[in-house]
Amino acid sequence: MVGGVIRTSLGVAPALLLAQQADFVDLDGPSRLAIDRGAGLRYDGGTIRPPDPKLWGGPD
Repeated sequence: MVGGVIRTSLGVAPALLLAQQADFVDLDGPSRLAIDRGAGLRYDGGTIRPPDPKLWGGPD
């Protein structure tokens, strides 16, 4: 099980690496925020799409 509390995409993105090997995943915290980081995670139904490199502070 990989999960987290309400936090921004920057806090959840590293857990995506662990989630690949988990039986149960609960990483929807950023989807519950009124405002997340600009280049945050994208949720498509029950799938979390990989973050944009800008999430890590890369160039625009």
